Amino acid sequence: MSGEEFRTYSRDEFLGEFFPDPGDRIEITAGMERLRAEQRAFRLAEMRRRLGAASRQYVEKHHSLESVGAIFDAIVRHVWNDEALPSFIRKLPASA
Repeated sequence: MSGEEFRTYSRDEFLGEFFPDPGDRIEITAGMERLRAEQRAFRLAEMRRRLGAASRQYVEKHHSLESVGAIFDAIVRHVWNDEALPSFIRKLPASA
């Protein structure tokens, strides 16, 4: 194989050789911009979907009736029965 069989092009050289009409180049550039915008919108939509799912899981874990009920149950048992607070309750420093 000789080196003449393979040709590398810069973007402008490629467009100049295969799309000599300036109108075609404008359409190709506009199409590329539309494609980039659609790809960005898809990535953002996917990111919003993942963030929404993660947020829902967090809220269900930390703010569900069962979770909040367990915290208040532990507080009531600590106050009324002098039981130790479980490790999942953050202890605040005593005020001076």
